[in-house]
Amino acid sequence: MPEVARTDRRVVGVACALLLGLVLIACGSSGDRAAPSAPPPPASTTRAESPNDDPPLPSGPPAVAFVAAQPWQSTREGSEPIAPPPLETWRALVSQNQPHQIETPRWQPLPPQDTVGLKMPPGIGFRCVVTPLQVKAEANDFGTKLKAWVMTRSLLCSSDGFRRWTEHVHSVRLAGDGTRETSAVAGALLREREAGPVVRHSYVVMRADEENRQATTGPPRILPGVAVDDD
Repeated sequence: MPEVARTDRRVVGVACALLLGLVLIACGSSGDRAAPSAPPPPASTTRAESPNDDPPLPSGPPAVAFVAAQPWQSTREGSEPIAPPPLETWRALVSQNQPHQIETPRWQPLPPQDTVGLKMPPGIGFRCVVTPLQVKAEANDFGTKLKAWVMTRSLLCSSDGFRRWTEHVHSVRLAGDGTRETSAVAGALLREREAGPVVRHSYVVMRADEENRQATTGPPRILPGVAVDDD
């Protein structure tokens, strides 16, 4: 009997050793297992701006601010400042000439301090504006004598919302002795294709002188004492 008991104890010891080995192996495998990686961040729904993406183009005519002219001062000691000339209200005319005139054109006043949008006849796809009046002094090279005051305005016309436009400058030069010199009349010929071979012709003109004709109604008539020119 004692021999049998010793045999059973040896069997139990071997079983315990095997069980302990299995437990150690299992613990080591669990410790060597890599920790799960963090999930990737969610994809951004905002589109990255490409360096080739152009910013949106501004719409409407370019902004031109009115700048009041200041008195001109000579560099000669003891000289008095010379005030700029009074602001003038110029005028513009828009007329469709071909294929036929839609309505009788009227001269439109151009207040000197404003960017004026011209009233266009019906059906014209162009838009035209006139910039504010600019008055600048023109002096000699030494800055001792005022030669003239130069007044300018620009006529801008566009058919695509002023992404592109044409510019026509009209100027008046007022000399110190009161002489008035006017540049060639600023005008723009606007052409538009219509159905078939028809091309619409419209003309826009800007002038700085005063209108020397009286408004008439009915058939044309001669006004006594009024000179006829190219107005």
